[in-house]
Amino acid sequence: MSISASRPSQTFWRSAVLPLDVGTATPAPAAYLTFPDLRLTHLEQTYRRVDAAHYAYAAPLFGYNEMLEVSPLGFVLDYPRLWRATAL
Repeated sequence: MSISASRPSQTFWRSAVLPLDVGTATPAPAAYLTFPDLRLTHLEQTYRRVDAAHYAYAAPLFGYNEMLEVSPLGFVLDYPRLWRATAL
């Protein structure tokens, strides 16, 4: 389980440290720090490697289920409905 207050850094860590083969999925439970009450909450999430540049990511607690675009080094370039990198 990882603890992160920043979803982009958490996703970079997951794609860089847990590189998946294309077509492979893994659960990736985490502790999520809520704001403003600062409570740690269990966060179920999954990653599935679609191809060299894309991971399907789901976090049911937030109703989030999107395709993340990543750089060859594992940095997230596009977090649909949240943000997109402008420079790396």
